[in-house]
Parts: sequence; structure tokens; C-alpha cells
Amino acid sequence: MEYLVPKPSGDTVTYFADWSKQLQAGDLIKTFTLTVSSGTVTISSDPEPPLNFETFIRFVVAGGADGETAVLSNTVTTVGGQVMSRDIQLKIVDTAVPLTPATNTKRQVLNLTYRMMGLADYEFNITPEEWSTALFAMDAQMATWRTNNLDLNYNAPTVIGQSDLDDPSGIPDDAVLAVGAALAFAVAPAIGKTLSAEARVTAGQAMNALRARYSITPTRTLQAGTPRGAGQKPYGVWQPFGFSGSTDPAAWWNNGQ
Repeated sequence: MEYLVPKPSGDTVTYFADWSKQLQAGDLIKTFTLTVSSGTVTISSDPEPPLNFETFIRFVVAGGADGETAVLSNTVTTVGGQVMSRDIQLKIVDTAVPLTPATNTKRQVLNLTYRMMGLADYEFNITPEEWSTALFAMDAQMATWRTNNLDLNYNAPTVIGQSDLDDPSGIPDDAVLAVGAALAFAVAPAIGKTLSAEARVTAGQAMNALRARYSITPTRTLQAGTPRGAGQKPYGVWQPFGFSGSTDPAAWWNNGQ
């Protein structure tokens, strides 16, 4: 069971079903189904129907009754032939509010990007081409961060670069400085600018805070033969390596060689 952040009954909210950690290496989602198993919520087509982003599904939920617990069912079929299903639980609470609000538009984030380079929309005439370059960079950067365990709920377009500057960004307000600063590094070379030493320090501090707040730490099982250290003695003190999964001491020894 997956659990979504609760929403008020009157709100229409964008959610994600992330399958990236269940997909085999190199595999992608080919087709999917998403239905309401219980509850009075609806999977909305406004502003868009559920979309397949190959490693995750993005969908919009509307309605529901205060106090109910809705359940959605999501099944995906992958290019490699995997078929996987999960239930998704969503609590409807009229007093629910976002843990961190996202009140900014994509234009406001990019304005911060240009300010980090010593430019600002109210002082300099930023050209349509420069806005387009920065917007493409933001779409691409958010897609890259998502695949690297840093999901900021960015309002991504179906095709990179086709965002609208006045779209809500979806980026939490406490992450805007880090996003704008990181984008400045990506955009500056394209327009012949460099970041000052002060801007670089600010960018580094903001990114450290961002990763501490939002980065997901991946987990991984130790492979056979991994050194465990003096405090983790395995079967015998003469073989200081991780257990291979066999209960046969001879097989264990051979796997460690």
C-alpha cells in the first residue's frame, strides 16, 4: 500500500505513483491503468489526464468527502514484460494543508536564476530566447533530479521545454533558492555570464539545505563478500566477509575467496 499526502475535499491535487525502484535496470513503463477502488474521489482530466513518464505516473485527483479514505488501484505493464500492481491510499481531510506551500510560478523561479547572475527582469530586458533557454534548463534539471532521488513535485510538461512561464512551478517555497541557484550554473554559460564568488557560496549552502530536506536516501542489500568489519563477526573469525546466503560453511568460504 502506498500513502499519498491528504488533501481537502474541495482541492484538485496532482500526485505521482513512482515505480522507479521496482523497475528492473533499463526497463520502462509501457502501459498503465489507474482506477478508483473505493471512495468518492475522481481521477480528473483537468488540467490533464493521467500521464506515463516511463518510470512514474502523474495524475490529478479531485473531490472526495471529508473524513473518507479513498483507495486507487494502479497497474503497470513494462517494456520488459513486468506486470505490477499496487493500491494507493488517499485520506480526505478538509483541514489538510501542504507541509511546505508552493506559491511560486516558473517565471519567479527563473527571475531568481537571472538575479544570481547579476541580472533581473525589472532592470534588464531578458529576451524571449533567454527565457526559453532557462525554461528548458529547468524542465531538464527537474527531470534529472527526480531520477536521482530528489523529487520536488515539479509541475513538469509532457515534453521538456514546453512549459509556460506563468504555470505554477509546484516547487516548495523552501526549495526555490536552491533550484534558482542551480539553474544559474546551467544557464550562465549559454548567455556568456559567470557567477560571482558570493553567488557560488549561496548556491552551495542552498543545495546542502535542499538535499538535507528533500533527498531520499536509497537502500541497498550488501553483496556476498562485502567486508563487515571487526564488530560484525560472521560464521567464523577466519572469514571476515558478509554471509553469502548459503547455510553451508564450505560454500560460504568459497564465495568469500
